[in-house]
Amino acid sequence: MNKRWCERKAVSIPVHVIAPDGDQEEGVLCNLAVEGAFVEISSRIVDGIGSLQLRMDLPTAEGWNALYLAARVIHHRPNGVGLMFEGLQPKVIRTLLALMQGQTGPDAPRGPISMRSTN
Repeated sequence: MNKRWCERKAVSIPVHVIAPDGDQEEGVLCNLAVEGAFVEISSRIVDGIGSLQLRMDLPTAEGWNALYLAARVIHHRPNGVGLMFEGLQPKVIRTLLALMQGQTGPDAPRGPISMRSTN
């Protein structure tokens, strides 16, 4: 049974996965929704942990801005992890929605972010 309340959008966004002990590994956000995402990651730093942080470096009108997302690990796959975001503030939700819609502009993330249809 799918417990998602929002459709996921296929994306390709570089991220940093940060384990609770501070270890970091680069990954790629493959799909995104307001409530969660799937991150491709080759490292096993996420094995055995229940929560982590994602960092996305997003360009803005003022320069680069690091967006941090707290997430709970929902499932492991050989190529990555499925995550559920926790404690999102309204501004972060707007940023995620802009990423999902591929919007650009002074208040929306821009740069090396690709969007593909999930059809």
